[in-house]
Amino acid sequence: MKLTEILDEISTGYHQENPSSKKLKKYVEDVIGVLSAEGAIYENRKLEISSLKDNWDTNLDGDTFLQGSYGTNTAIKHKLYEVDADIAFIIENDKIDLNIRDLIYNKLNEAFGKKYSVEKRKPCITIDFLDKYKIDVAIYTKVNNVIYFHNCIGGYEKTDIAKPKELVRYFNSCYSDNGTRRKVIRLIKHFIKTTNILLNIQEDNKIPSISINLLLCERNMIENANENELYQDILESIKHIKAFIIDNGDNGPEKKELCVGNTFYKVKDISEVLKVMDRIILLFERKQYDQLVESDIYKIINERNSYKIDGSFNGTMG
Repeated sequence: MKLTEILDEISTGYHQENPSSKKLKKYVEDVIGVLSAEGAIYENRKLEISSLKDNWDTNLDGDTFLQGSYGTNTAIKHKLYEVDADIAFIIENDKIDLNIRDLIYNKLNEAFGKKYSVEKRKPCITIDFLDKYKIDVAIYTKVNNVIYFHNCIGGYEKTDIAKPKELVRYFNSCYSDNGTRRKVIRLIKHFIKTTNILLNIQEDNKIPSISINLLLCERNMIENANENELYQDILESIKHIKAFIIDNGDNGPEKKELCVGNTFYKVKDISEVLKVMDRIILLFERKQYDQLVESDIYKIINERNSYKIDGSFNGTMG
């Protein structure tokens, strides 16, 4: 089994013309429609919310845009969700309204709650469409050209100055400089998710995807890496993540100029994070991909390879 075969099977993206992407776009447009209706959030006021752009070059032009792994084209399929997208909404206002997340949550729950699951989490509002599609809605307010992110990460409703578009641009610039980085990050993210499940790691002690991106975004990697080069880049990258954790503990990677603080803020037991990295290194060095890749995906690739071998053998006998 090749790493490139695993990569092909786990990669997914919003800007793709496949049934999954089209279905997600429909859900996103439904959410946008609800929030941009007359009087949806504030009485006698219509929020100006633009449609999501289809083109990567213009995706960050409006006040509605993709962020997270869908914004940086590093999304992967995983066991629980085929499609898990982060959508950002910037609402222009003349002041900070700490009730805005409640108002938006109430409207989304009113529109979708009877049929789907709508939950106001600490950083975002999550709509689970109960068919392996989930959307995280991030709310920002723009006041006098400064953007504020609404959350209750500290246990109470507050805002933090944010630069969400600049962060997406930063990552996409790193990946456009070297396409191997996206491949390495996708594969490592999948290995970590699979190992987290295998070791029963609690949610708080899972290394966040943004941490992986920050740690690997500017690492030197071989452009257009072949299978062996990709293997070496992944192994060196995993060891780099482990070394950072050993040196910094629960002080995770940050990017203060882009308003990203300690990305390990939820971690309660750093030894659990190290346990995951140690296991991945051990299995990866042995090339035991059957324990690093989700069983369904491993089975699909094996069956496909078996079919190719059988087909080739039968063809020589005809």
